[in-house]
Amino acid sequence: ADRLAGPGAGRRARPMASAIASRLGKAARSEDGETAAGVLRIFSRPLVASAPSERLAAAGAAGPGALEAAVKSGIRDVSWGQLLARVCVAAQAWAEGRAGDALEAQLAALKLATEVTEEAETNWTVPVLQVVASDAFAVAVACFRGEAEFAEETRAERSAVLEQLAQSLRFAFATTAAHRLAGLDRSLSKKHGTLAIGLLMLRTYTLLGNIRVCVTMVRSIEGPGSLPLSSFPKHQLVPYKYFRGRIAVFQGDLVTARQSLEFALANTPATARFHRNRCRIMAVLVPVMLHFGRVASPGALAKFGLQHYGPLLDAFVAGHLGRFHAAIDANRAILVRTGVFVTLERLGQAVLRNLVARALPLAGGKSVVDLSIVRAALAHVGAASSQDAAECALAGLIRRGFIKGYISHSHGKMVVATKSSALPRTAFNGSH
Repeated sequence: ADRLAGPGAGRRARPMASAIASRLGKAARSEDGETAAGVLRIFSRPLVASAPSERLAAAGAAGPGALEAAVKSGIRDVSWGQLLARVCVAAQAWAEGRAGDALEAQLAALKLATEVTEEAETNWTVPVLQVVASDAFAVAVACFRGEAEFAEETRAERSAVLEQLAQSLRFAFATTAAHRLAGLDRSLSKKHGTLAIGLLMLRTYTLLGNIRVCVTMVRSIEGPGSLPLSSFPKHQLVPYKYFRGRIAVFQGDLVTARQSLEFALANTPATARFHRNRCRIMAVLVPVMLHFGRVASPGALAKFGLQHYGPLLDAFVAGHLGRFHAAIDANRAILVRTGVFVTLERLGQAVLRNLVARALPLAGGKSVVDLSIVRAALAHVGAASSQDAAECALAGLIRRGFIKGYISHSHGKMVVATKSSALPRTAFNGSH
């Protein structure tokens, strides 16, 4: 910022602004969206508000009048000129530590990029919309996390920043999603921008904790008239599958959750650069897989920094319901933040199934089991102490398919199938 604002900054800024405007004008006239997007990109890393482009920030230092004159000389289209001016102002403001001004300018740029995309007949402007939206998201999230003057504001005040961003993104998403091909080649559809903008909206509403709006977004992305997900590049599809998995967990659709999260994990490179992403995926996938009878190894937990799941998984395997719920309560905050608290709470019967699996051998492999054996096991883990409570717990396991057999109340016995099929693994099917 000091370098950009030093002596002679205005003199250096004017030719810089003219050069950038000329390049953007040429890209716009030739409908080269990728080049235009490159010119307008503020941050080198997508979604991260780091050091801004020095060229754009320097151009913004030219001052409103000089910048406007430079833009007009290089770009004939008024909308594109205004778009470049807003982006340059945002870059300069961010370089000088004025986060609020940067956000205001970039949101104005996003509005202009949406209008430019709406006016275009084909999707050549979609890369521009994606870049401008991505940079707006980066600035808004930084403000939400307390950047610069936002450090003293309350969380509610900072959340208002994300609400502003969400409103702008809704218009951008609608512009891409509403495009009708009208006989054009599908490859020219603006719908190719829906997933990138939709992902920014999912990230925004996740930060706001509004998962219900995320459910609506999934319907919009995958609903009738949308492009098949296979049409989108993998760098967009993988994070979408991660969010899709989290949303499916919220909905209780654990089959979809497992499929989505396994896809995301399989297609995220196992390198140091992407290790954090793999940890996030596994943090949701480990609890989901318990509903399918799959338990992560201690080595996997250590690899992905999920040691807090260790006591919980040990209790699950042992069938100790008391320790299982104690482990959930001890890690309540992180489990709620990850979005898996409720799905773990629903595993109670699966835990009891594992307890019964340990108790049945005490009957000597017989098909007729004295209920006192099961009652003693349940009482040991604090699950049930009376005969009626034990029978109720077993009836629930039989109804869910965790045990193949029936209860004889009058004889105080439980009759189970053969040893090999008394506890069918098929009951672990992801249903609640």
